[in-house]
Amino acid sequence: MRKAQVSYFLISSLILLIVVSFVFYLNNIKKEKYEYKVLEILNAPFDSLHSFVSECVKLSAEDIIINTGLQGGYYNETTNSIYSLFFTIPLYSKGNNKLTPSINKIEEQISYNLEDNVVRCVDDFKVYKKMGFEVSFKQPTAKTTIINNKVLFEVNFPVTVISVNNKIQYFDKFSTIIPSRYKLVYTVADNIAEILAQKPKKLCISCLIDFAYKNELNI
Repeated sequence: MRKAQVSYFLISSLILLIVVSFVFYLNNIKKEKYEYKVLEILNAPFDSLHSFVSECVKLSAEDIIINTGLQGGYYNETTNSIYSLFFTIPLYSKGNNKLTPSINKIEEQISYNLEDNVVRCVDDFKVYKKMGFEVSFKQPTAKTTIINNKVLFEVNFPVTVISVNNKIQYFDKFSTIIPSRYKLVYTVADNIAEILAQKPKKLCISCLIDFAYKNELNI
């Protein structure tokens, strides 16, 4: 079984700071470069534009699950953070305060990330425009739902395409489902943060071992 979660426990003076950042396993997912997918899709008929955007949504969602996991569920910075060379790491517990973001907050942060990533992925549809297509689009809006063993993504991304023969097509609904234990790892991190908030000067090692064993996690 593939397992990949990262937990950070930082102690400074008498204040115990917890950061729980997680990288989630994606079952049977093969990562491929955007460029390869673009060329593969463009070999298909005109209707492939919907497939092109759908692939961008899927690839972006896979990356976002990992990236937001490494940043404790955040996309935009939070005030209670530690800054590393590559990541902004949020604190889940500081002193007697539990700072874990709600699951709804994390879903919101993931959605913001997806909206930006999809736009970058389609790259103004340059590959289609070079083929003579006219493509216009509006800013996408995304909805993320984290449930047991998977994350659901729904994207409203209005795209209008006019071919060289003046054929018009319009798309706006895209979705994907990514296998992930995001919710489980979040729940464990929230429970650990609660324990640390109650006793900020003590780290319950047996509690961590118990959480890891019961949930098949690496902590």
